[in-house]
Amino acid sequence: MTLTSSAVLTVLAISAIHWFALEARWVKPRISNGYTEYPMPRGLKLLFSVVVPLLVYGAAANLLSPDGEKWVQLVSIKWYGIRKLSMNWADVVSVYNNPEDNSLTIRDKSNRTIVHTMYNVGRAEFIRQISELPYGFAKQL
Repeated sequence: MTLTSSAVLTVLAISAIHWFALEARWVKPRISNGYTEYPMPRGLKLLFSVVVPLLVYGAAANLLSPDGEKWVQLVSIKWYGIRKLSMNWADVVSVYNNPEDNSLTIRDKSNRTIVHTMYNVGRAEFIRQISELPYGFAKQL
């Protein structure tokens, strides 16, 4: 039985998604200067550091190729987990649970938001901290 390149790529993509989810469950949040940090898993950091240069290279190679397409479609991507944002628990004004993608959206007084997905590190610790808030947000979880 021979595997086609598309079958191999499909298996790799599905395996990577499962790896990211498992890694997010294994890695623990870290305490830094009295704050709990929920970093992006290493697998996603590696993926972004490899994929972004490859996409730029592919777009440039396609544009410079004589038989390549003469247009490059720009895609807007939200980079969840890459930006660093700190929020005091006392400033939290709302917590929303989105069951469709199993994420939590936390908003503060300055209208900044944190979207904590199942791929973020320390999910159980994050939910525990939210449930300890005095505002009754635990009922929404």
